[in-house]
Amino acid sequence: MEDGFPASKIFNQGYSLTYDDVIFLPHYIDFPTHAVSLSTRLSRNVSLSSPCVASPMDTVSEAHMAASMAALGGIAIVHCNCTSSQQATIIRADGEWMVGAAIGTRESDRERLEHLVKAGANVVVLDSTQAGVDGLRVGMRSGSICTTQEVCAVGRGQPFTRCHGVPVIADGGISNSAHIVKALVLGATTVMMGSFLAVSTKAPGMILHLFSVALGIIV
Repeated sequence: MEDGFPASKIFNQGYSLTYDDVIFLPHYIDFPTHAVSLSTRLSRNVSLSSPCVASPMDTVSEAHMAASMAALGGIAIVHCNCTSSQQATIIRADGEWMVGAAIGTRESDRERLEHLVKAGANVVVLDSTQAGVDGLRVGMRSGSICTTQEVCAVGRGQPFTRCHGVPVIADGGISNSAHIVKALVLGATTVMMGSFLAVSTKAPGMILHLFSVALGIIV
């Protein structure tokens, strides 16, 4: 029996796979760690030093997250669950930082786009299932705020490929470092993380300290 299967065989079987369905076999490494480069492309025109992208969720990406991700060589996509002027203010606040912004496809988003471009956004992410773009955001599975598989029984696994030179963003379901490695090896150029970053101190929201007191009763 073969010790594992090549990717071409796995992904040509007629059904889709997702992160936890795949494991990579160890092999001899003949290069030092300092020879590894994590630089990649978010889109045809935007380069990153790290393949990590903070998801455009209102519990994840605002000013602090954008600054932190940019400082680490990645990028945050500031959410659009606010007015266009508020979103532009967040963008304008990470100055020299590389930062992105999310918009919808409604007519009113034309004005939002104008605000974001003037504020200095480096990339705009369309929250739409169909669009002609410089980078594809692929994800149809259970993510932090998308439970389509559980609610509608509809979804696909996420084997990725670079299609016609267009970079691919693996979106949804990234919950640990192994998922990041698998997504990149399977063809994604970047990974978009939601819940993975939502628990960090850079995400919006307050930190609540909960204390429990145990009462001992002596009979």
